[in-house]
Amino acid sequence: MRASASVVLIGGGIQGTSIAYPLAKRGVRDVVLVEADCTRRLAGDSSPS
Repeated sequence: MRASASVVLIGGGIQGTSIAYPLAKRGVRDVVLVEADCTRRLAGDSSPS
C-alpha cells in the first residue's frame, strides 16, 4: 500500500463518488475515497449518527 495519494476524498456518498469517477476517467490513478463513518471512528467519536 502506498503512503500517499494525489487526491483524498472524505465521504463516500454520492458527492464523493461523483468526484472520484471523473477524476479516474481523466487518468488520475491514485485517488483515496474514505467513508465518513471511518473518520468519526478515527477521531474517537463512538456515538451513533
